Amino acid sequence: MASWQQLLTKLVEHGPVEPMFEARKPSGKAWPKGLPSVPALVEFYALCDGGQLSALEVFPLQKVKTRRASLLSAIGVAEKVDRDKVIIFGENSFNFLHFVDTATDRVYACNPGAGADEWEQFGTTDEFLQALFTPKSKYRDEASDMWDEALEQLEQM
Repeated sequence: MASWQQLLTKLVEHGPVEPMFEARKPSGKAWPKGLPSVPALVEFYALCDGGQLSALEVFPLQKVKTRRASLLSAIGVAEKVDRDKVIIFGENSFNFLHFVDTATDRVYACNPGAGADEWEQFGTTDEFLQALFTPKSKYRDEASDMWDEALEQLEQM
């Protein structure tokens, strides 16, 4: 089984798959100074600049940086995590914002419209990315069957 890094690299190199899934070429810029981070997230953005992965839209790094304050205020994380350590990196088709608590290296998703009631916790950033790039993984959504097919295509490239 290929790692998330290998599959992501193939997706960047070979363009859109299935035709809605894509990863943008990396920006070539270093991780922004002062922006909290975890190694897997920095590695992800070194390999690509976001894209549409399954039902998850991963924001370009510039958007992660410039919209950080407005996205943080939308999810009200203060009662659960230290907002100074949070990086919001994407949104799924159910309007759940996905973020990393860099203090604990845990990925969460929350529905800003539901307040503190709708939160999901995933594993570490690396575990989340590996699950995202694993067919039939625990990270399932309405695009999963097509995403599984796209991952199988990438495995064969």
